[in-house]
Amino acid sequence: NRGIMLSEYMSLLRLKEHFRAGWMTVFLLATVLCSVTQPREAAAQKAATARVSGRVYAGDTGKPLRGAFVNVIDTRAANPTERQGRWIATDANGAWAFQDLAPGRYTISVTKSGYLKVEYGQQRPFERGKTLELAAGQILEKIDVTLPRGSAITGRIFDEFGDPAAAVMVRALRHRYVDGQRKLTPLSEGLEVLANGGGDITDDLGQFRIYGLPPGDYYVSALFSPSGESAGRTDYLPTYYPG
Repeated sequence: NRGIMLSEYMSLLRLKEHFRAGWMTVFLLATVLCSVTQPREAAAQKAATARVSGRVYAGDTGKPLRGAFVNVIDTRAANPTERQGRWIATDANGAWAFQDLAPGRYTISVTKSGYLKVEYGQQRPFERGKTLELAAGQILEKIDVTLPRGSAITGRIFDEFGDPAAAVMVRALRHRYVDGQRKLTPLSEGLEVLANGGGDITDDLGQFRIYGLPPGDYYVSALFSPSGESAGRTDYLPTYYPG
């Protein structure tokens, strides 16, 4: 009986060793397959994206501009974050590149302090640029943009007593056609006035500076609007220059 039990025990050990060896073989095979599949998936993902690159130049000197911000926006994006786009700063040679853009339609704009904001393909001030159609695996190079220098309007605002007026909203306006009618309109509205140029708020000396203006004819409006409701007869209406 002991011999039978020992024989059965040895058979059980051999079966267990065979099972362990088979399991190890399957595990190693699965590991090899994963290691082969991952590079293929990475290569396929890389091939599915597009690459866009170019340079930014100064319009007054023709030299490359470093530190300019290039913004690319997916025009078909449903996500608000994606609609705000992605940005990259140019290097010392004015060069920039986006390596992994999904196929789609994009606009590219470039900004730098002291220069006008320009979209790629833009021909005139206040016009829109071109929309780029990117396919999977496409490489688009030499998307170059030249930035002209921006102009500025400076001045001071005084109240009816001749004292400097602080916290006055000052905006640049121009004539344009809206719904077929020629109207005097501001370059931008709300906080965009301060973020993108086109307006300013006077300091304690009544000073303002409106920057980033393309060549053209402008009017300047000033509006002082204290918080709350006026308790007296004095109310401030918008003032324009030239008046």
